[in-house]
Amino acid sequence: MCKKISKSHIYIEPFIVHVRLLGDGEVKKRYIVSFVSAAAILTGCGGTTEEKASAIFEKTAEAEESFVKQQSSLAKLEKTEQEIYQEMMTANKEDKEKWRKLGKEADENLKERAEKLSAEQEAMKKAAEEFSKMHALSEQMEDKKAKKQLSDLIKTMEARYKEHQTIDKLYKELLQLNKELYGLLEKEETTLAQVEEQLAKINERNEKLTMAVKRFNELTNTFNKQKALFDKSMKKE
Repeated sequence: MCKKISKSHIYIEPFIVHVRLLGDGEVKKRYIVSFVSAAAILTGCGGTTEEKASAIFEKTAEAEESFVKQQSSLAKLEKTEQEIYQEMMTANKEDKEKWRKLGKEADENLKERAEKLSAEQEAMKKAAEEFSKMHALSEQMEDKKAKKQLSDLIKTMEARYKEHQTIDKLYKELLQLNKELYGLLEKEETTLAQVEEQLAKINERNEKLTMAVKRFNELTNTFNKQKALFDKSMKKE
């Protein structure tokens, strides 16, 4: 039979469960600025196609700004959850009232993050829908170089939005696994083996999430580089 967890204290190595969905703040700022710069350049061209492209860039940027705003809230909630977890690791298991309180706080934290994540996903969905209008405009462009550059931008952006869907899926799975972990920690009959098995699942999912975030950030950087080349082409027009 598996050995039960000590009723007085639970000894588990602290772990980092979550990662931010974007890189540092500067990456996010550069990304938005890239859109605004393009909008200004395209508007200056004065043609119908350019004006439509400008509007698409601006609306896409607006949608992504809503996505960026969720990052700060998620980061704060993740920090709070780590504090709750650390307190649970040092709390006396016999203090049932404190455990109930910490368990409730953890559950509310996970629910609030799920809500923030849904808002973030909705913002990215709107941005993707708006940016998809660029396909038709790409076909209308006469300059072959600019057309190829815009086509590359579209491919990169679509890959980026697809990667964010993967991040959203993995993050939701991670929230569920965390919820299950806290449920295990609150039960008297939970064994150390059960907790270790749950932690292994969490760490495995976290590794996948980390890799997805890395790919997402790489695609963002690629987009910004391609966008700079596209801006130069439009300036020459």
